[in-house]
Order: sequence, then structure tokens, then C-alpha cells
Amino acid sequence: MDWVTIVVSLLSAFVGTFFGTQLIKRANNKKIEGVRDTAISCLEKIKSYCKNENDYQSVQSEFNNAFPIASKRAVLVALHKIGIPIEFAAEQAFNIKFVSFLPEKINKTEIEDMITQIKSGQCDHLFFLDPETYFNEGSVARKKRAVAIKYIEIAIKDSTGKDEETHFLQRFPEGWHTYFSPGEMNVIGVFKKKLCNPYYYKLDGQVKTAELEKLKEEVRLGMWDFYLSWDVEAFDSMNSQRMISEKTAGAIDILMNISPWNTKQN
Repeated sequence: MDWVTIVVSLLSAFVGTFFGTQLIKRANNKKIEGVRDTAISCLEKIKSYCKNENDYQSVQSEFNNAFPIASKRAVLVALHKIGIPIEFAAEQAFNIKFVSFLPEKINKTEIEDMITQIKSGQCDHLFFLDPETYFNEGSVARKKRAVAIKYIEIAIKDSTGKDEETHFLQRFPEGWHTYFSPGEMNVIGVFKKKLCNPYYYKLDGQVKTAELEKLKEEVRLGMWDFYLSWDVEAFDSMNSQRMISEKTAGAIDILMNISPWNTKQN
């Protein structure tokens, strides 16, 4: 093979690779631009409802009718990440066929800022992320949090508490447990024990409303997930072992204090 053939082969390979890369890049850019346009159309649709201080729920019916599933699938995660309050219930799987929103007021300035972010390409990496995977991820934890908040609303909110000689005593509304299934009772078993705490009650025994609101927010943020996932029998066993260890240590201290060696020293 002479040098002319080699050069021609190299040039052909280079030209083919270069133009192939350019075609792929152009196709990807066109694809991204199309998805940006879809996301902007979604935001423009939402913005059109802000004139009368409407909330996001007022637009959800038209939103679902105006955009096919394929379009929603491409942009939903990006829209949620930049601030659109898409609702995903703890009790059921996310349904892309009918996207629902939280009842928050639509703010025109915020929507325009979101459109600017989309146009600038800052959200390109969020397109095409699977919404079912994204919104259903951690669904078990959200369901447990929902059970914990239900317990606060049904049992704790109307309970009373007072200090006894050796422990703190809570009294709950009659029949509160009938609102919970056996599985839900397992979820809140340890949580219930941790909330048997005078911190949440006033001196007159009534609950501190402000502290309960903080508690619910902590639950929503996942700060109590550890206790909601802890088996109550394992928790009780750990406490029993700790009490036995403390009593054993106390008994050993007493024996050491009355041992012949200590008596002789005294």
C-alpha cells in the first residue's frame, strides 16, 4: 500500500468521523431544543392561569389534556426540580396519565425565572429522567411518614399528659387505635413510645400545638424515619437489656462498696 492510499484512507476516516459526530451532535441539539420548547410550553400554560391569583390545581385538568404522556414523561422531573409543585401521594403510585399539583398560588415572576432557566440550558440534564422512578422512589418512607402524621392528628393532638412518680403518663382519645391497621400500628410502635415525652405537653397536661406542628414538619423531612423503621419488639428488647445492664452495674458497685477490702480500708 503506497502513501497516497494511506493518506486517502486516513482522510476518509477523519471526514467520516467528523461529519458523523456533527450529525449526531446536531440531532441531539435538535432533540434537546424540542424538549426545551415542550417544557416552556408547559410553563407558559401554567403562567396563563396566574392572572386571577389561581393556584396550580386550577390548571391541572388542562395541563393533562394539552400535553401527551410522551411530552410529560420528558419534562416532568425537570419541572419539579425547578419548583413546580407536582403532587405525589404517599398512599399510591405516581400516575403520569393524570398529573396533579399542590394547591399553591401561581407566581408569575417565579414562572418567568423558570422559563429563563430552561432557555439557558441549565436543566438539560434533567430531561428524559423517568418520572415513575423519580416520584415513586422512597414511597415506603413517605407512607410511613403519612402514618406517623395521622397518629399525631388522631391520637396526640387530643391527648393529655402528666408526670407520675416513676414515669410520664399519656391519655389518648377513646378508640383512637381503631383508625389504624395492624401494619400501621407496627410502623408507629417505636414512634409512639418516643413521643411519650413531657416536652410536647404544657404544665396543665394539654399538648403544645406549636410543638406538634414542628413535629409534623420533622416527620415530613424524614427526621423520624429511623424510629418509623425500627421494630418495636427489637426496641423493647434493647431497652430491657440496657436496664439489666444498668441494674447489674449498680449491684456490682454496691458489692464493691461493701467488700471486705473496702471495709478494711475504711
